[in-house]
Amino acid sequence: MAAKDDYLLSDLADLGFLTPQQISAAQTEAQEHNEGVVDTLVKNRVIRAQDVTTAKAAHFGVEMISLAETKIPDDALASIPRHIAKRYKVIPVLKHPHSIVVALSDPSDLSTIDSLQHVLHKEIEVRVTSDEEIDAALGKLYGAGDDSVASMIQNITEGNVEVANIKGDVD
Repeated sequence: MAAKDDYLLSDLADLGFLTPQQISAAQTEAQEHNEGVVDTLVKNRVIRAQDVTTAKAAHFGVEMISLAETKIPDDALASIPRHIAKRYKVIPVLKHPHSIVVALSDPSDLSTIDSLQHVLHKEIEVRVTSDEEIDAALGKLYGAGDDSVASMIQNITEGNVEVANIKGDVD
């Protein structure tokens, strides 16, 4: 079992999302498949990703946010460039004069929070959401952008590009 899952399992049980029997069964299955216990529980629909987000928010004392239900102001979106948002898997939610409120899926990731403070020269206020919501918001708000170019370059270098032969009158 990943040590990272320990606090989540305890919090999920304390919040009434899991029983000790469910945890024990998931630990056995997770070990057999070499995956995280929480991942196993979500995959088997014993708990929802939303339950995990709730447990993380409670554990770290941060607010939860639903990105699907949040209108993000343009100034907040402009405060974090696409490459930074995608690299750190964060979504800017609000911009204040000296801080930026960001949504991320792991509020224990102090490295990401510190890096954002350093790169953006702003204090970072954290809100927690699921990985799925982060991924959906990155695609919706920032688009494919650089990913499409990288994909085209990869296709060209691998020789997966079809070249059309255009015939026409040339004078």
